[in-house]
Amino acid sequence: MITAIELKERMHAQPFKPFRLCLSDGKTYDINNHDMAWVIRGTVYVGLNLDANDFESIRVMNPSVNPSGSHL
Repeated sequence: MITAIELKERMHAQPFKPFRLCLSDGKTYDINNHDMAWVIRGTVYVGLNLDANDFESIRVMNPSVNPSGSHL
């Protein structure tokens, strides 16, 4: 598991390195740039680009992090 502070540091790292959020239910979300996730008051929100004209975010609780593209 990763803390909100650690995730924020990862989101603002220079250069940004893509990573994968792994949830306890088995779902994963690839974070390919720093605009795809937000940490607000200890809660992680992930943006889902449904298409060019629509955008949705989800609330993520207790994620872990793997480098993007690694095998789980």
